[in-house]
Amino acid sequence: MISELTITPPSGSGAAAGTPGELHSIPEALEELRNLNLRGELRLPATVWCRGGVYPVTEPMLIGSGLALPVTFRAAPGEEPVFDGGCHLKDWEETELNGCRVLRARVPAAAVIDGAVHQFHANGRRGVCASWPKAPEVLTPEKPGVEFRNTLFNPSNCFYVRPGDFNPSWYNPQGIEVRMFQLWTESHLPVESFDSATGLVTFRYHIRCEVNVASTRYVWQNVREALTEPGEYYFDNLERYLYYFPRPGETAANLDGVVPRSGVLLMIAGSERDPVQNLRFEGLTFRYGGAGTPESGRDYDFPASPGVPLCRNHFAGQRFPRLRYGGSVQASAGVPGVIMMTGVRNCALENCRIEHCNWYGIGIAAGVSGLTLSGNELADLGGGGISACGCPAEEHAPEQAVHHLVITDNHIHDCGAFFLSSVGILLGHVRNTLVEHNHVHDLCYSAISCGWVWGYGDNAARENRIGFNRLHDIGKGVLCDMGGIYMLGVQPGSRIYNNLVYNVQCRFYGGWGIYTDEGSSHIVIENNICFDCSREAFHQHFGRENLVRGNIAAFGGDSGIAISVGRRRQRGYASPGENYTVGYNFFGNVILVDGTPFYRGGDSGAISAEHLFTDLNVLFDLSGSGESPAAVCGDPRQWSRSEWRAAGHDRHSEFADPGFVDARNRDFHLKADSILRQSGFPDPAVTLDQAGVRPLSER
Repeated sequence: MISELTITPPSGSGAAAGTPGELHSIPEALEELRNLNLRGELRLPATVWCRGGVYPVTEPMLIGSGLALPVTFRAAPGEEPVFDGGCHLKDWEETELNGCRVLRARVPAAAVIDGAVHQFHANGRRGVCASWPKAPEVLTPEKPGVEFRNTLFNPSNCFYVRPGDFNPSWYNPQGIEVRMFQLWTESHLPVESFDSATGLVTFRYHIRCEVNVASTRYVWQNVREALTEPGEYYFDNLERYLYYFPRPGETAANLDGVVPRSGVLLMIAGSERDPVQNLRFEGLTFRYGGAGTPESGRDYDFPASPGVPLCRNHFAGQRFPRLRYGGSVQASAGVPGVIMMTGVRNCALENCRIEHCNWYGIGIAAGVSGLTLSGNELADLGGGGISACGCPAEEHAPEQAVHHLVITDNHIHDCGAFFLSSVGILLGHVRNTLVEHNHVHDLCYSAISCGWVWGYGDNAARENRIGFNRLHDIGKGVLCDMGGIYMLGVQPGSRIYNNLVYNVQCRFYGGWGIYTDEGSSHIVIENNICFDCSREAFHQHFGRENLVRGNIAAFGGDSGIAISVGRRRQRGYASPGENYTVGYNFFGNVILVDGTPFYRGGDSGAISAEHLFTDLNVLFDLSGSGESPAAVCGDPRQWSRSEWRAAGHDRHSEFADPGFVDARNRDFHLKADSILRQSGFPDPAVTLDQAGVRPLSER
């Protein structure tokens, strides 16, 4: 009886490369385990030791139904097994382009997806696609190409450029793409044609949102004439050459230039009746996956992934137009993971690395439960970190639900490099999930997003716990309508607690710390610390019966907290009688500002009792004024303190210094004589010192 196997990299791919007859892949090891089990020669649980070195992934590693054996794939002690889906380009040569010395290599046809290459790494560093204008500059359309009515049924695939913003003499215009930023979405649009007489540019794909001068910005990407700076690359799809402007010290001899060859690296796909169970992966590295740009549709699209089975994408909903779009409706939800799971129970991925990929790191689709994702690092991704979505409540398909996930102590950073609207941890129709002690930073949209129902309709998302996460450097001034934590829909029993959220920066609106968007309801938000957000630390668009207590809201760009819409917004509400009385119950909190109002109302006018109940708070303006507690968006008049209290707000609140150690330098620990100690306010040190990834000894 045996309980252990070993896999080694194929010959020549690593220091521990094996000999013929040995096992060289995860699928080979699983097949051997099945055979041993059938012969009665396997003792369970089993371990497969993965020796260090590179395991080339030329096709996705597939694990299907019929596996219920408790098996762990574990890195051999002190070794790093790397599962590599990249095409490492060969025969680099020096040449000249745009008056600069550059390197070039031919890209194999199998690594060119839909005529493009959207990711290139040089010696482990992500290359920058040659673009015009150079970042941070962007362009604005002259005007839309079609009249905007409804993007769902009347989508646009064109717009007019301003004079001089497109050069018709550029080499191979059909190899150029537009990267468009709009509100909370982005689109990648390959050029179809350009009319130099009118300035109308037409694309092969459609645009997600309305094209208008106020909110639409864009750049031209993969422009040969723009290859002028170190670290940039250009792909010539006519000759299949990739041109790269080397960084200092890089030469044709020492350059490891990689484009992704495989989309999915690992696919675990059980069925409703026969799920994959009791499978664990520990200490493995996955890199250079995510080839191609997936289409958004009812099923996930997996470019460059032969043999991968259909996988339902419940983010897409029941209805969707049969058109090719250049992006997803929100959160890059149409983008799969390079590791995909469906039909999985009681499995785990722990202490692994997923890096240098161009999709989400991990995608969790229908029929997954009891999954643990812990201690992983997901970095340098074109998409987000983790995406999970089961069936919505309206479909009544419990076998397709996603629930009881444990997502803890993961380090997710430098994401959204290609799909800008990607989220660090994206939970759609997901329930009973724990998201704790993660460190998420450096991406262009929300760090954590939970819920996928707009308004007060039925929602499968409930009883989720989001706590002790460190979330920072979010947004980066690129997109809008985001939050460090972003909630959607009615979510009974859900709790957001002890999160540390800071440096959330939008492009022109909507950079919030904790954002309860459309219909967010029955959520407890407590003991969080949010500061340095470009708009507010806390914002509610519209919702009901949310309880917000024991939090610190500091240094919001516009105000401390904001409420946009009250009871008049009834989307999805189907019951007779009144919807609710108070949407936001805000008490026992600290609001710290520096010359801005404490509260701000939205397009519904003055803040009233239907918006929020606010009392027993500590409010302090470091600028020394503090005489205008609230302001209304678009209304130059601000409430005086007496008017605010006469309207029923903050009648028992204190306008006083809360007593932080050094608030201006963002040290929110309490002084010995802080008035918060006397009131029983939760000690901020718990959040400040414990949010984020825990040491191994404390997990």
